[in-house]
Amino acid sequence: MGKYWFDTLDSFFKSSSPQEPDYLLGDVNSDGRISVFDIAAFRSGLVSGFRDGTASKAADIDGNGTPEMSDLVQLCKFLMCETKELGK
Repeated sequence: MGKYWFDTLDSFFKSSSPQEPDYLLGDVNSDGRISVFDIAAFRSGLVSGFRDGTASKAADIDGNGTPEMSDLVQLCKFLMCETKELGK
C-alpha cells in the first residue's frame, strides 16, 4: 500500500511542477550562450532546415511556432544591443 501512495504522490508532484525549457531562446547552435555563431546557425537552418527540434525552438524568438526571418531580425537586434530582451 505504501508504494502505491508514493507513486501516486510522486507522479502528482512531477506533473504539477513547472517545467523549464531544455533550450535557451536564441541559442540556435546549443553552445550555452547567444552569439554571432547563432546567427550563422539560424541562417543555415532557414535555408537547409534546423538540425533538430531544440534548435528550431530556440530559433522561434517570437513564439509563434515557426522560426522565420522576423525571428532572425530580432536575434540580430538583440546581439547589436538594440533590444534588451528576446521574445518580447
